[in-house]
Formats: sequence, C-alpha cells, structure tokens
Amino acid sequence: MLISNQEGMKTKNILCLLMVFMGATLFGCKSFLDETVYSNIGASNFWKNKDDALSGLYSTYTLSLSFGPRDCRPFFLLTDMTTDDMDSEYSNTENERREIQTFNFQDKNKYFNDAWVSLYKTIAQANVVIERVPKIESLSEQDKGYIVGEARFLRALEYFYLVQLWGDVPLDTVEVATIVDTQMPKSTKTEIYNTILNDLKFAETHCSDAPQVVGRATKWAAKALLAKVYLTLAGPFSNRNVEMLQLAEGKLKEVMGSERYSLVPKIKDYFDISKKNNTETIYDHHTLGDVSERVGSFMHRNFYPSSISDPAITSLKTAGYKAWTPTPDLWSLYLADDDRLKEYYTVHYIKKNSNGTFGVQKYNVPYIKKYTDSTTVARDYKANNLPVIRYADVLLMYSEVLNELGIAGPKGDRYYYLNLVRKRAFSKNPTANEISGTHSKEDFRELVMRERRLEFAHEGQRLFDMKRTGTYISKMTDLANKVNAALASSPVPTYSGTYPGGIYPNPAGNTPYNAGTVTFTADFLKNTKRTIPKPYQLVYPIPYAQLQAFDIGQNEGYPR
Repeated sequence: MLISNQEGMKTKNILCLLMVFMGATLFGCKSFLDETVYSNIGASNFWKNKDDALSGLYSTYTLSLSFGPRDCRPFFLLTDMTTDDMDSEYSNTENERREIQTFNFQDKNKYFNDAWVSLYKTIAQANVVIERVPKIESLSEQDKGYIVGEARFLRALEYFYLVQLWGDVPLDTVEVATIVDTQMPKSTKTEIYNTILNDLKFAETHCSDAPQVVGRATKWAAKALLAKVYLTLAGPFSNRNVEMLQLAEGKLKEVMGSERYSLVPKIKDYFDISKKNNTETIYDHHTLGDVSERVGSFMHRNFYPSSISDPAITSLKTAGYKAWTPTPDLWSLYLADDDRLKEYYTVHYIKKNSNGTFGVQKYNVPYIKKYTDSTTVARDYKANNLPVIRYADVLLMYSEVLNELGIAGPKGDRYYYLNLVRKRAFSKNPTANEISGTHSKEDFRELVMRERRLEFAHEGQRLFDMKRTGTYISKMTDLANKVNAALASSPVPTYSGTYPGGIYPNPAGNTPYNAGTVTFTADFLKNTKRTIPKPYQLVYPIPYAQLQAFDIGQNEGYPR
C-alpha cells in the first residue's frame, strides 16, 4: 500500500517496504507479539503450514501496536491532543507537537506520516495473510477461518482509524505484487466503510468464540467494533440514520447477551497490570512488557513527569517526558467522590528524601497515571494494554442508541445502562449518584457524551465521539473561547479544587495521605491555549511524504 518514509524518494521508499508487503520480513511467533525479526522468508519457503500462518498473523498484530501503545505519540497526538480532553506540557521547541495542539499543522508534520505509515504497514501485512493463508493445504478450514478472520478484523480496525482521521484514503485489499500496484487513487469514504463492514462481517462469522491466545480478536470483538462503525455511520445528532442505529442496537445486544463480559468491580482493576485481560476487555492492543525482549508499551513515559518515587516501590523511576496533561475543562467535570478522578490522575506524590524520610511533593498541574505500571521498576517496555473496546463502551453505546431510538433494552431503559457504568465510578455511594428523571433526547445525549468523556478519558475516544455526533467544531470553539478569555485576564487565574484522600498509603502506617484542597498554578490553564479549528480540519492533511511519492492529491483546504 501507499507508504513513504522519506520525502521525495518515490521508488526507494516503496522498495524498502515491499519486504513487509511480500511477507519477506515477518515477526516470529515464539510467543504472541514476539518482535524477533526473521529475514529472508520468501514465498518459496514460507506459507507452508500452521506455524507459518500464525507467524504472519502475529506479525500483523505486532505491527498494529505502532499506532497505539508501542510508539504512542502519533496515536495520542492525532486523537486526544486535538480535543478538549488533553493538553501538552511540551516546551516551545517541540514545534510539531505544539502545531497539532493549536491546529497550526501542515502536511509536513512528521506525526501525520508516522501514523499513516504505521496503519498502512499493518494493512499491507494483513493483506498478505488474507491472501496466503487460504492456500495452505495442510491447514484446516476452521484454522483458516480463525486466522483470516482476525487479519480482516485488524485490517478493518486500521481502515476505521484512517477514514476517521483523513476521510478519503487509498483502499488496498490485495497483496502487493509490483511497485506499480502501489499507485492508486483515493477511494471514497463510502467505499472504505463498505470494506470495513465486509471485513467485520467476515470476522464475526469466522473468528473464534474465545481468544485462541490472550490478546487475539474474537467474534465478539468483531461484533462490538461493527456496532461502533454502525453508530459512526448513523451520523450527527442533527440527522441520525435510524437504520444504522438499529443495526448498532442489534450488535450491542448480541455482545451483552453473550454474557461473556462484565464490568470489573472497581475501575482501578481494569488498569491494574496484574489484573489485565479481565472480563471487561473485549479487545485491546495487547503488550507483553518484557525489557529483555524489548517488547512493551511506552505510554507511561509520555504521561508522567520526569521523576517520581513510589513509596511502595522505592526504586521505581518513571523518567517521564511530562508530555500530556488533562485540560482544566475535563478535570472540572469530575466530582470529588468519583473514583476515576483518583485512579486516572495524580496531584501529589511521595518522594523519598536523601535522609530516608518521605516527603510530600505537589505538581503544578495534575498528571495522568492511567497507564502506570507499578509491577516493575523498568522505565521502558511496560505491560500496559491500550483499550480499543471494553464492556463499559458497549454499555454506554447501548444507552446512547436506546435514547436515539426511543426504546428500552432487555434489562432496562436508557438510564439503566448509563448507570451501570456510573455506579461503578461512585463506589462509595453509587445509589446517590444515579441519574434518573425524564430528560429530553437532547439533554440525555449530553449526559451520555459527558459520561463517555469521563470514563474513556485519554483512551483516544473523545475525538471520534465528537466527530461522529457532529459536535466537534462547536465544542472546540467553546473551549478555545473560554480558555483564551481566561488567558487574556490579569492575573491568569489559577485552579482550585478538592482531590480525594487516600492517594498513597502512609509509609509509616496505614493512614492514607489526604491531599484535600489543591491549587494549581496558571500553567494548568496556559497549557490549554487553542485556536479554533476550521471546518476542513475535521480531517488531517495527507502527509507530504505520501504526496511526493504517490499521486493521490491533498485534502481540501490544505496547501497543494
């Protein structure tokens, strides 16, 4: 497919990547997501048996991590950073990251090309698996179905990212045979979505009922992703497609009716590394966290500050980049007794002093600790998974669909499914925080979108939620106006609020340290500075390197 890593070098860029297309360089499968590279594996001595088929499939899974937890910067910069949920604490020298945050980006920004290359590499490898595996005579029809179904699931997921981020993009569903084959025009969004739907329908029919290996996709993952695609195709709040809503409702009901999934009792359990692969996980980007094998996630280093000591593991140092923080707009939505406030963020931390005592430190801004791995002292290659679809997502999508269709579900009305997620978030007093009443359809939409924002903060969902509901420009305009007005005042306001106690255990005993009221510096607000996005920025520019290598044309509104 269309992949160029360097600007202006058309043929070289294709040749250096054809090895991936042709299956000539595959990641091995000593264990799932092993990143050992096996070179010189060609068509004549490969694709002969089940091990070969699994090697090709596992290569596809491994490649899919690049737009996700492994090289997480393109993923979070192109999703959360352009929303009202996340800010950047990068210095002014980090121009390309700041450009994305402030909507001053152009096609030469490297993060667009990084994301594009990652997504199309995965698609290219999936195409190889889809074409080669059915020809392996020694493989059973059932195994062929499992493997091809999972490859088509992964291809659908990558195209779903591409079409939401760039709109019309080139569509390739076959293995590349020659350089000429890589030269193709853009396909329309309708054509891309039709391919996504066909892939997921195949996957839900052929994938296994339970994962063949932990981390692999199942028929239920395909059904859940189908529901999300249907909900996206239902269009904006102003003009929703009833047929698509009905299709989404059916798939969500199937997933819930399977009784394979449930919410974990406490939200902290979902992100606890020792408890991952739990009943709430439908599909996630699965990582191993093996330093010796150089396999794992780098998400934590981008979210945490440069140095922190955990009293439970005194040698733990995150060596973070203090890159991303929540916006004051998001932070202010959390109530003090919402468990997610304490489990997703940190305000104070305990640091071991040189004399062996512990002292309390306070950050100028809150930091995101959602992806912290406290099970290892290693700085790199953590075992954090990045959620793609979890059961809480299914419940909130279902609540949204019931509201739009004006119907009730098998176990309750729109409030019931919303409150299942909400009650877990308020574990100390769940009943008092239930939502009830007779909200209008419009008001209930806001309730669901707010709950999705609070539940899935920093999981890459907010951008797509705002886009599919047609609220992106208005929400981002509101944020920009609010923040810029505050920044224009003198002095720039600080932010004060209540943060729940019990953040860390007291090293000297069992009494939790109570943070109480916190006041952040003006930096918390300064990090949020935005410009108002223009309508054409609903999709990103086609990367410059791709325009130089292939005749595909720039997206409307960007310099050509």
